[in-house]
Amino acid sequence: MPKPRSALSKGHIAVLLFLVGALFLAACRGGLEQATLAKVDQMEQAWLAAPVSSYRIVVDVDRPDDRRRNELLVEDGAVVQATVKYWNPQRKTWDEPFPLNPEQAEPFTVPGLFEMVREQIQLPERAQVQVKWQEEPPMPELIVLGPVSMNGQPVSGTEATVFLEEFEPLAGK
Repeated sequence: MPKPRSALSKGHIAVLLFLVGALFLAACRGGLEQATLAKVDQMEQAWLAAPVSSYRIVVDVDRPDDRRRNELLVEDGAVVQATVKYWNPQRKTWDEPFPLNPEQAEPFTVPGLFEMVREQIQLPERAQVQVKWQEEPPMPELIVLGPVSMNGQPVSGTEATVFLEEFEPLAGK
């Protein structure tokens, strides 16, 4: 008698749905590739060769249970203003922003995005780290982080998609 197949758990289904959504987003934007330390170093060196020291940047982070938008103002390489706001799915709008201190905002600066990719590549529990690179100025445009695995099983809620929503160099800065 054949052994019955076990059904997927709600956690596995959530991970699969998130990954399908992330891959759909990536396919729409194109150019997604498995991240490597060599590519991160190459792109970071290109950024450092001609960095934009003052800019406004908006970075969205989508996770299975929440969506947040980080807006930063960077002057001469330092975060001078930063806020985060969360998506309200019931109202289908962003909630009011609240301030971030420079330490909380740092991962969403351009150097912080490079560091985020580098750190995630080095996590042995995270097998999938994919990036779409923006060429001008060089930086990660889309980062897809697959779920972290524990005991060979994906941990639901640990996957994320990070994408550059806006980048505006500040003139005269």
